[in-house]
Amino acid sequence: MSEQDLVITLRPFRQDDFNAWLWVHEHQHPSMNSFDEGYFPTQGFNERYFNSLITEYEELSENHDAFVFGAFDQEQRLCAIAQLITLSDDLKTAELKLRVFNLYFNRGVGKQSLILLLEKAKEIGYSKLLAHCSLHHEVAQKLFTSLGFSDEGHKLVQECDQVCWPTKHVFSINL
Repeated sequence: MSEQDLVITLRPFRQDDFNAWLWVHEHQHPSMNSFDEGYFPTQGFNERYFNSLITEYEELSENHDAFVFGAFDQEQRLCAIAQLITLSDDLKTAELKLRVFNLYFNRGVGKQSLILLLEKAKEIGYSKLLAHCSLHHEVAQKLFTSLGFSDEGHKLVQECDQVCWPTKHVFSINL
């Protein structure tokens, strides 16, 4: 399938997405580069666990704390997971996160998913988005700049519930 033929739909997860979610996790390739999580054990990935994730995602969105979306192709295969995480008390600034499953690298999934995520962010009411990536992740950096993000340089970024503060390349966009 070429990049021109690819059509991505970005939407919240539903209970009937379980098989697509499980399939992509079970069929991931080993890590393809230092930025790719690659395959990881899926023991415990069952329908009950998946439904608990959906409940958690629904609660996060109801509270406007975060929004989690699946990026699905025309055959309803899960290609990526996108998140908007509210950062400000006025609910106007969010961090975006995107994980493209390595089965779908180099097919335009990341770019299409981010374009749709920007639209979702506007619908939700965010006015500014931040994105962080590794200092050496040139593909992500080019993607952000191609979509109009401003390069904010390198900053220490809180991750892992305040356990670690790695230096990341930061990008922002006003919506």
